[in-house]
Amino acid sequence: ERKLKKKIEEIGTPLKDWDVKIYRGILTGCNEAFVINEDKRKELIQKDPKSNEIIKPILRGRDIKRYSYDWQGLYLIDSHNGYKNNSGKQVPPIDITQYPAIKKHLDQYCEKIFKRQDQGGTPYNLRDCSYYTQFTGEKMIFTKASKEQAFALDSNELFLLNTSYLVTGKYVKVICAILNSIFAKYVFNSFYEGGGIKGEITITSIEKFPIPPITDQNRPTVDKIENLVDEILTIKKDDPTTDTGKQEKQIDHLVYQLYDL
Repeated sequence: ERKLKKKIEEIGTPLKDWDVKIYRGILTGCNEAFVINEDKRKELIQKDPKSNEIIKPILRGRDIKRYSYDWQGLYLIDSHNGYKNNSGKQVPPIDITQYPAIKKHLDQYCEKIFKRQDQGGTPYNLRDCSYYTQFTGEKMIFTKASKEQAFALDSNELFLLNTSYLVTGKYVKVICAILNSIFAKYVFNSFYEGGGIKGEITITSIEKFPIPPITDQNRPTVDKIENLVDEILTIKKDDPTTDTGKQEKQIDHLVYQLYDL
């Protein structure tokens, strides 16, 4: 085991040192006010159609599964505090007075949202988020701490609660495949167990995980892995519970090759 640990650490680079960015999900400070279900969403839009502009789908950590996710019809009231868009232009904070139905809803929780520390320029705004635009586009997502090996990919405008994380970068597909592999399960349990809880995978253990660099030599193997991931995503698109064991087993063997095992 010591030899194996030494070998994979010589071959790989800890994920935290890769050319990727790791971000935490949104911290609202009062989920009961800012996270709503489908019925409440419809009610707010019926009262004021403009409400739809700042109501966005959101995932909790527990909703994230292997390669996919089981969205539970929850939404974030996205009263952001302003951010820079992908063009570098400053987008102003949400003025809640422009969304009267949503303001009335939030006013029911005024005592809590006014006292919370995680707020923006007004109690109706969410706290600053410098990586706001990263919730759009391709990203790997995973839960904050879990015994489940659940790393998924998403390219939709899905927000995450702070019980989960997202990773952006060039090779998120192959990273996702490696972390979902049977080899990674062994490595997590043997070398990078986190939180002092048997079998638990934490953000700390994920950041330590050695990922082999992509080279001309292993590029054919990486291409095969990414193609299999695409197959899995297509299969799970309509039903996240669809079995993709055949493709995942093929990925397992390719991951062994990446680590020269």
